[in-house]
Formats: sequence, C-alpha cells, structure tokens
Amino acid sequence: MGMDAYYKDKGSWNRSDRLFRALALDGRMERRDRRGSGPYVISLTGGGGKTSLIRRLAWEGMEQGLKVLVTTTTHMAVPLRLGVFSGSGQDVKEMLDREHAVVVGQTNGAGKISYMGDGAYGSLCPLADLVLVEADGAKRLPLKVPRGNEPVIPDNTDLILCVSGLSAAGSLAAETCFRLDAAQRIMEAHGRLQWRGRWTVADYPGGYGLPDALWVSGAAPGPVPAHRGPPCMEPGRHQGTGAGGSRAFG
Repeated sequence: MGMDAYYKDKGSWNRSDRLFRALALDGRMERRDRRGSGPYVISLTGGGGKTSLIRRLAWEGMEQGLKVLVTTTTHMAVPLRLGVFSGSGQDVKEMLDREHAVVVGQTNGAGKISYMGDGAYGSLCPLADLVLVEADGAKRLPLKVPRGNEPVIPDNTDLILCVSGLSAAGSLAAETCFRLDAAQRIMEAHGRLQWRGRWTVADYPGGYGLPDALWVSGAAPGPVPAHRGPPCMEPGRHQGTGAGGSRAFG
C-alpha cells in the first residue's frame, strides 16, 4: 500500500511510509496504557480521505499484532470482508482472534453500515487494542464545515484526526466543500468576500505554524522544505479518496 506521510518533528518536516511513526502512535498508546485499561481510540473527522486513512491505520496495526476494531458513528460502506454485524461479542472476538481486524456496525439495507448504539459500542470496544471510528461524513468532498451536532465523537476517544483534502486547492468552493453555506458565513464573517472564486493554500513566509499537521499522499511528491509543509491530511488522488465511500478492507 503506497502512502507517504509528511510530519513535523522538532521543527523540521520529515517523510515516512508509516502513519504510526508520523503520528507517534506507539508512544501515544504506551502512555495511554499507563493511564488505564481499554483500547486506544482514534476518531477521524472532516473531509475526504478518512476511510483510506482508517484502512491504512488498521493495516499497520494488524501488522504489529494489534487487534483492530473499525466502526462508524455516522455511515460507512459495507466492507467486502471482515464485517461482523450481528452485534455479538463472541462473533467479534472470533473475527479478531482469527484476522486481527473487524468492521462492526448496523446494516441499513442500502449498502451502508451505521452506528451500532452506545451499548454495543461500549461492550465491543474492550475486545480490541485499537479502535478506529469514522465520526463524520462529507459526501465524498475534500472539505467540510460541520453543523452544530457534528462530528459525532465517542467519549472514549484518545486522538482526533481532522482530515482536509489538499485537492481542494485551486478548485471552486462549490465543487469541493460540503455545507458550503456554512463555509460562506464563516469566510464572510472574517472578511473573505471572494469565496466563490478558486481556493488556494497560502504559502506563509514563516511556515504554517501547525506542529500537529500531517500530510498524507498516495503519490510521493518532491521533498518538503524543512521550514514548512502542507497543512492537510489526505491520501493522494490516485488512492481513491472519499468520505465513507471507499469499501474498507475491500
């Protein structure tokens, strides 16, 4: 699975083919274990690329011997494999023991799975070492402005990844942003009245100043200058990105 992650560490941008390294997940999970029991929970919000990132994080976790549970608090496509939709803890445990990964949720008969409810979520999470939650939807668009009741982040979340797609740069706002009316109100409130034009990513002389920003690309571009890097997180266009559109583990 080709994916490069560009991340900031000690003031410089670095490249890795491992999301676990870019997000320092080994250390985060170790510190979480010292604080208490239970799985490490990552919730992904925002625009395009969440499902692809979940798939990659799950694959890396499985490779390290972790038991990975994938679910959603909104909607996801029904996976081609590793799905358990019975709500049975025994069924989920058997899948995790056998495959080290499972996708759980409630089927809705329209090729999607949805949130399985607080009770099932609370009882199934402890069966895994790592839980990955798709906690938002963006209708396959790279950018999203959430409503007041979005995203839907579980209370036991340890890390939130907010995803924005760099493919929106240079494109029309109407073509790239979900809930455009909300984005319009925010931009006009900040004096950005030309929002109907093509959006660009500003190149600030002093860098972006976002120490926790991460750029994930399916097709490796040229080197990232040490003093700056792209403030977004999205698999490259060749990865088949989209919010809730890709069939995880397919």
